[in-house]
Amino acid sequence: ARSRLHRAWSSGRNLPAPPPPDNTLIETPQVDGKLLLQPRLGLALVHACSIDAEADASFVRALLDQNAPTDAVDAMYRTPLHLAAAGGECTLVAELLAGGASVGATDPAGDTALHLSVAAAYLLEDERDLARAAEVVRSLLLCRAAPHAQNARGLTALHMAARLQPEAAAGAPLVRLLLEADAADGLARRAVAADGRT
Repeated sequence: ARSRLHRAWSSGRNLPAPPPPDNTLIETPQVDGKLLLQPRLGLALVHACSIDAEADASFVRALLDQNAPTDAVDAMYRTPLHLAAAGGECTLVAELLAGGASVGATDPAGDTALHLSVAAAYLLEDERDLARAAEVVRSLLLCRAAPHAQNARGLTALHMAARLQPEAAAGAPLVRLLLEADAADGLARRAVAADGRT
């Protein structure tokens, strides 16, 4: 389900200069029946990062260069970072993080991009896909994603990874990454709390 613009961009053909950024607000229907006004470029970014769009980093970078807002959401209130992380798209995640995407944004279930990347790893069996999932988790953690953040069910990304460990090959490396990040974050919080200053 790639657009003509996306196919042309991906093929490397010489394209005319892009039109001036069109951030007109348009109404988008949401799962809960509400209508949400969102900038057109933000919706293009959401589509580019959706799991079945197979976007490449240069297309996403071009949208970000035109100031596409990284906080636009799809019908399920998931941001481009949520979608790219759930799809294990390392390069897209890196582009979005460099473009200022919020690692703390949550969907209605309270899931962050970190939650979704760990949950998606459960479905992976191919070694390369598992390595990409671990790279996404690592990138999110390096950008200060909170490994201890709880979703609406009270689960952290670490809880989710621990549940995966016995059943999926992805579990163990993700548990290790999250434990290391949580320990480092916990040490920093304890140091601040004990000192009373940063």
